[in-house]
Amino acid sequence: MWIKSTTFTNTARKAYVRVFVVSALLCIYAAARALPGGGLLAADVAPAGDGVYIQVDGVLMEGADKPLIENGRVMIPLRAVVEYLDGTIHWYPDDNQIIGFRGARGFDLVIGSSRANLIDGTVYQLDVPAMIIAGRTYVPLRFVSEAMGCLVAWDDAARTARITTVRTEAKREVEALTLPLLLEVTTDKGGGSGFFYSRDGQMITTADLVRDAAWITVKTGGGAEYHAEPILIDNVYNLAKLRVRRAPGEVFPVFRYFDDFSGLAEGDKVYAAGSPLLSDLPLTEGSIAAKAPGDGSPGGINVYKVTVAITPENNGGPLVKGNGALIGVNCLTEKGGGGASYCIPIEYVFEMKNR
Repeated sequence: MWIKSTTFTNTARKAYVRVFVVSALLCIYAAARALPGGGLLAADVAPAGDGVYIQVDGVLMEGADKPLIENGRVMIPLRAVVEYLDGTIHWYPDDNQIIGFRGARGFDLVIGSSRANLIDGTVYQLDVPAMIIAGRTYVPLRFVSEAMGCLVAWDDAARTARITTVRTEAKREVEALTLPLLLEVTTDKGGGSGFFYSRDGQMITTADLVRDAAWITVKTGGGAEYHAEPILIDNVYNLAKLRVRRAPGEVFPVFRYFDDFSGLAEGDKVYAAGSPLLSDLPLTEGSIAAKAPGDGSPGGINVYKVTVAITPENNGGPLVKGNGALIGVNCLTEKGGGGASYCIPIEYVFEMKNR
């Protein structure tokens, strides 16, 4: 399930997702309806379900949710279409916010706003704002093309919205989302990976790499170098928080979405990422093997056993799902002498302590 935990849901999700994901402001609905713009135009106005259809890869979508015409634009029921495309939709009623995924494609939008944020950082301008009609969310048909990676067309004669899916290699999509966010961390003790979790320069790496280090250098994929200093070191879980020395007002790229492990099962695909500056194969594919117990101490957490090999190159780097969402940190190996690889859930980053 998408971000399901206690304080993590109520505070961390709002601090991270709302601040770093949602840049759209709620528009006044009446004014938003009058916004001009191009798009797929229909010949006239038709009410919902009045002989208007959706076809996906040549197959007619069944069910009560039908497209409709609004201000001359073809509008489609968002949840029904995304789920039909094997995607997922998450609804946050307190914020009027929707987050959706299909593979490594994703978006978030706010009801009543004509702006949506795509997972690659693009801000998409909707022809007609997302709106709720009869309890269902509707968006312009062309939005499916941008957000879900599909081809779309409106057949006016048949009164049908035609959607054609485009097959892509999932690993390449995850690489495109993940690799620009990876960092090379170098100390007098060696090298490893890391990533920013805060736009003000706070980052995560492995404790082994920076513990008692005489100096720490962080390099981005673009070649920029920064000096860094530890904020917290957790020797139990081999994690370290660092802060880079940045220029006033300088901000850094972070993962747009993150998730917990509650919706994952044994065998689900995951990817361990490491700095491309350190390896010719920065993204390694594997799966969830098992959930292991925490350390038994107050505030102990569950770690997750994965089939991905944790190497010096990806040690301290992120573990991501097939949709590019950040779920954990690669930082534990050979726990108990078993030679297995383990991952720390990302929500623990917000609860780390010196120990």
